[in-house]
Amino acid sequence: MSDTTTNETSRKARRDWIDAKGNPVESGDEKDAVGFRYTHIPTARRIEADFDPDTDIGPSEAVFELSNIPEPTKTMLAIFGGLTLAGNIVSTATNPKSKGDPLANPIPDIVARFEEMGNGVWSGERGAGGPRYNFDALSKAIAAVKGENDPNPYLAKLEAKEKVTIKGKGSILYAAYAMKNTEVQKHYARLTGAEEVKATDL
Repeated sequence: MSDTTTNETSRKARRDWIDAKGNPVESGDEKDAVGFRYTHIPTARRIEADFDPDTDIGPSEAVFELSNIPEPTKTMLAIFGGLTLAGNIVSTATNPKSKGDPLANPIPDIVARFEEMGNGVWSGERGAGGPRYNFDALSKAIAAVKGENDPNPYLAKLEAKEKVTIKGKGSILYAAYAMKNTEVQKHYARLTGAEEVKATDL
């Protein structure tokens, strides 16, 4: 599982959950991960001008990887991550800006979230993880850009998690591939109500 963003100029890192063979695991298969890979995109692009963060494994100077996490590092990371996740859940549950209730007791939400993980289910960090594309909106955006009225063929591709092979590189999820198109990005943003981040806001 990787985190990505639609704004290519602002991407600073790629964070992959990797399996025993070093391959990124897909969303929904997080239980198969044994470690992680962190790629610093600006460094990778300084070394390899044509580096594509969606398909290429970065040069070693731009990558930190732990495919076999030893103790006590594993336990320390788990504790740090567990506390971070618990904090994220509390923030979401109690923050009015995310439709939370400031007077709510968030502990049941934390319990439920950790029970999900105990059953091998990872549902994202609820506001702090990578993108979870709205497939309905994305399929409509793709159809609109292609001048078509029926988004269903594209919705089927998205839901099937189809991949696109890029010549000379690797494969990429169809959703991420589609979002590389700036017109699709614009349509998707309008359909989902996403706000454009202006340079003056940075």
